[in-house]
Amino acid sequence: MKKIFIVLMMMAIVLQAKEIPKTSGLAKGVITDPLLNRARAYLDKGKLKMAVENYGIFSGTASPQGLWGDFQYISNLSLVVGIPGKDKDGNPYPWAVGPKEQFIVKTQEFQVFGTDTTYWGPTVSESWFDRTPQLNRTDWEAVEDHRIRLHNPLATAGEFYGKLGLYTNPEDQYPLIATSNIPDTWPGTDEERHWPGPWATDIVDPNKELEGVFVSDQDIYFEFDDRLATRDIDPTQGYPIGIRAKVSGYSYGASISEDIIFFRMTLINESPYHYENMYAGFYFDVDSYNRLANGSYAGRTNDDDMMGYNLDYNFGYIYDLDGDHTNPYVGDKKLAYTAVKLLDTPTATEDIDLDGDGRIDIFEGDKLGLTSWHWFDWYFRPGARDVHPTQGPWSGDGQTRVAENKEEIQYKILAGDTTNLSNYDSTYYFHPLRTEVGYGELNPRFDSIEGLLYEYPEGLDCVFIMGSGPFSMAPGDSVPFSFCVIMGEDEKDLEANAKIAQLMYDNNYQGARPPKAPNVIAKEDDRQITLYWDAVSVEDEDVITGYKDFEGFRIYRSEDNGKTWGTRYYDEESKTAYWEPLAQFDLDNEIEGFEPVAPHRFLGENTGIQFKYVDTDVENGREYLYAVCAYDRGFVPNDPLLDPDRLGETKGLNFELPSLENFLSNSTNLPHIVKAIPHRPPSNTEISDLEVQRVEGTIGNGVFEIEVIDPKQVTGHTYKIAFDCEYSNPPENTVIVPGSQTFDIIDLDRADTLFADSREWNEEGNKDENKFLLFDGLRLKVTMTKEISIQAEDVYWTENSKCTYSLKPTITPANATRARYAIVFKGEGADSVYLDRNFTRFKYTVPFQVWNLVTNRKAKLWEPSPSFTEFDRNVRYFVFENHLYEAPEDSTYLQTWYFVFDWIKDGDVDDDGNLLPADIDWQPGDSLIVPVRLPFERGDGFLVNTGKVANTRPVKDEDLKKVKVVPNPYLVHAGWETDDFVRKLQFTNLPSKCKVHIFTLAGENVITLYHDNNFDGSLDWDMLTKNRQEVAPGLYIFVVETEDGKTQTGKFVIIK
Repeated sequence: MKKIFIVLMMMAIVLQAKEIPKTSGLAKGVITDPLLNRARAYLDKGKLKMAVENYGIFSGTASPQGLWGDFQYISNLSLVVGIPGKDKDGNPYPWAVGPKEQFIVKTQEFQVFGTDTTYWGPTVSESWFDRTPQLNRTDWEAVEDHRIRLHNPLATAGEFYGKLGLYTNPEDQYPLIATSNIPDTWPGTDEERHWPGPWATDIVDPNKELEGVFVSDQDIYFEFDDRLATRDIDPTQGYPIGIRAKVSGYSYGASISEDIIFFRMTLINESPYHYENMYAGFYFDVDSYNRLANGSYAGRTNDDDMMGYNLDYNFGYIYDLDGDHTNPYVGDKKLAYTAVKLLDTPTATEDIDLDGDGRIDIFEGDKLGLTSWHWFDWYFRPGARDVHPTQGPWSGDGQTRVAENKEEIQYKILAGDTTNLSNYDSTYYFHPLRTEVGYGELNPRFDSIEGLLYEYPEGLDCVFIMGSGPFSMAPGDSVPFSFCVIMGEDEKDLEANAKIAQLMYDNNYQGARPPKAPNVIAKEDDRQITLYWDAVSVEDEDVITGYKDFEGFRIYRSEDNGKTWGTRYYDEESKTAYWEPLAQFDLDNEIEGFEPVAPHRFLGENTGIQFKYVDTDVENGREYLYAVCAYDRGFVPNDPLLDPDRLGETKGLNFELPSLENFLSNSTNLPHIVKAIPHRPPSNTEISDLEVQRVEGTIGNGVFEIEVIDPKQVTGHTYKIAFDCEYSNPPENTVIVPGSQTFDIIDLDRADTLFADSREWNEEGNKDENKFLLFDGLRLKVTMTKEISIQAEDVYWTENSKCTYSLKPTITPANATRARYAIVFKGEGADSVYLDRNFTRFKYTVPFQVWNLVTNRKAKLWEPSPSFTEFDRNVRYFVFENHLYEAPEDSTYLQTWYFVFDWIKDGDVDDDGNLLPADIDWQPGDSLIVPVRLPFERGDGFLVNTGKVANTRPVKDEDLKKVKVVPNPYLVHAGWETDDFVRKLQFTNLPSKCKVHIFTLAGENVITLYHDNNFDGSLDWDMLTKNRQEVAPGLYIFVVETEDGKTQTGKFVIIK
């Protein structure tokens, strides 16, 4: 901290060590230079910004070092984990005895030190002590295969930050840790990268990951271990524990959490030892301030700071004691308080009294929380034996000696162990209460803050180690050790942020996040790609506000595998780059235009939600990458549209949240990302409709629609859509319990239920007409009303009817019945209309009869209006029936529905006086069918046969004549080639199964290609010969050969 040093760029050299006998499961043979696996991340979405390393240092090596406002504060934040050498009875633990393999930095190899009886003592794995160039003597290092398995070493800080003028220079080749909003940092290949860390979890089911949904606005993931914790200049102490740390980092842009950066960390014991009395904690070194926002050390101040801890919220903190207002770089500005807070810790293995008052503060089995806090002056940091503390050289430089008890004293500080302390260690690391009358009682776990203030009334250069323990770990065990860094204006502000941090942790770090990503399917056609997606995003609930705040979908398209997504814009105010979507659909509500929190974001123009998009601006053979991103409306407290329940006032949610959307990526493992290549179908293939059959006895007749949207995914299986419900009047089972209807989708060929208990579809209030289920290349829509109904749009005239009258039917809810009606015109006097409901007072006759086609009974008609004396339009006819389906023995007439006929007569005109075309009058025999929408119920169902979706016929000669080569001629490259190293020439209009032979003019076979695809009539050739050599320019002959021996010959030209 005192001696400023520069971390040099990594040397890209693989170093190996000689093989030696392995011992205790922690030995190594050949290693890779650990610097090659190192990487850095920049967590910078909130006001607090940090550069994080993947080898145990969470801040302190590069800018921004805890940047908050105008200043950077954190000189070092590092993980420390310690184990004892002996048990409480003084017996050495097995891990502390015997020969140890030590890695020697100078020779880059392991050597064995010690004998079977050598006692090594306790050890602490850390990364704070080392101060050598490139920090090549830290105990923690990125795991051995990090650059292969966990990050892309070619994605550099200079490329993604330096070129934007952020934090570093454009030439900085330091690799980046896998970062959620920079998919190029993810491991994998350029063709497809994958996120190496965990996804967000479902708030209802914490064990369920939401694939494709990140936890925060910016997630990172990395792993490190202590396999090389033997590189100190003193080979007589220190050794690897065998701990691996898996870490996710989270940064949020929302004002509620902009002062907090979270780290979800799990510690795993990969050693063969069952460790007892372990401790874990942090070395925390803050200078208030350390750097200016631009990275300059100008005006740096650190010798007038103060520190403390807060047991209620498990954090330790450092701040400037006097405000430093005489510093010209500070002036009237207020320097921040900086804290590190424990969020989750292992459980206690014994009862613990934290303050020595004789009462148990932490019981065995409870979460430990903060159990120790000890401060020291940086010049007298534990383990150091500097030549001259204030002038150097300083321990940790790779040459200067270290204390003989460097490992032991660090463990004692973590554990609060004051036994057998030297005067030096007792003076500098364990601090009792001190006043003008002398020293008070010592709490070995927590130093006295009062004593600190008395001893340093004007402040000091503050550093502390905070710890949590003791706990045990068996081989293979994992324990949580999650924490966060918090900034605030004062201790009260730190407490407020600590409350928010704990609340978010308790909700699985769920802060503001976009809606769940939709599941997308792409259908490839000739010069057309159709995207379909489901509605999982629509009902998603925001975990902070509780609102269902989904607002719409944005569709993006990339033609270069995700490098660009159309037109790119940059918002100067928010320093945010964003892409213009190909299309956007939003809810038809009062929310529209640009959002108030992030004004560069367009919320839509009330287009209405769609779940399908057809892209016709595409070329056959070119690969397109699509992202269908759900976005929310954001949150502004007490805004009538964005906070309709006034949560800002009623629940104190006094922060703003910008509109958030699903992220862009080229990983098709994510549900909302798909790749598609438009193409023509095979010349001898036809896509047929599905075979759909009602299960015998099915009563319900609601909307049931199913279609093929991706023939390639169609299995050829038969599916059963089976409905169920509950009844309120068993055993008759005629009255359905509202909201109890469900359906399952069953693959009968595999006896596998694909979808069960569809309650989200059974509410009539859920009237989204575009809400579909997607499965196995099919799209299903089911409308399950909870009541019997009649809809005007369902009414139709029979095929031979001439009449064109329209009908407006309305059901009577109290007596709604399972039925289907026919209004049959027979001629004048076909039926009677009555003035009373007892049907004793005849009024007039009508030319039709109303029949219930389920009970096969004719209904009676009541028409009480005194204004009508004959059949006419706009007359309300009430239908009465008895012996209904639900009560076949009841002869009482009940009103079941009524209807009104309407038609245009000769001479009718519109509002402008224009003559309207008259409807065709009824003729005897005309029949109007009135379906009744019946809820699907128990026993109803449909069988869907997908076995005949793709039908191939024998290849004809005219089919083969359609085969083409694209492009022809091939001039240097094809338009669809986005990579300089990949070539592609395509054969189109091929039959479903054939061979394509390619020859030179001399008749030499270049290669034979095989095509076997019932859905795609194209075949790509990478322009390599059968010997995997690049093909030469020239004229080539191709021969298409079918299974039955038919052939077609053609030619093409390659020009390079």
